[in-house]
Amino acid sequence: MDFPSMGGSMSACHGPERRSSGHRSRPINRRRSHMIIITGCVRLRPENCDEGARICHEHSVRSRKEEGCISHDCSVDIEDGNLVRFIERWADMAALQQHFAVPESGAFVQQVAAMASAPPEIAIYSAEAVEGAPF
Repeated sequence: MDFPSMGGSMSACHGPERRSSGHRSRPINRRRSHMIIITGCVRLRPENCDEGARICHEHSVRSRKEEGCISHDCSVDIEDGNLVRFIERWADMAALQQHFAVPESGAFVQQVAAMASAPPEIAIYSAEAVEGAPF
């Protein structure tokens, strides 16, 4: 499957070409002391990998345009080609709740769950910046 906007191709989630997707997260505001971080994953059935990867990518691209989204990324796990991982950063809980209220977000969850071999997993964290980091 070819993903022009991702800068490469993917075959059944196994063996993607490694090229930059060309997207950029919004710059991190170094004064930002708090954000919401989401980690998640979905294990796709092998026969659904191409379509699943495509809709996961579309969901990330759409979500990045939402108010309060700092970043929204998905990737195929290099050790398990059926596993798609998500990492998202949101300005605050209000922005995340707005994201969850978008009809396309609900449709995405239902669509990807139907392609999965196990229920999708999600964890939501409230994160504080670490001051004085040496980098």
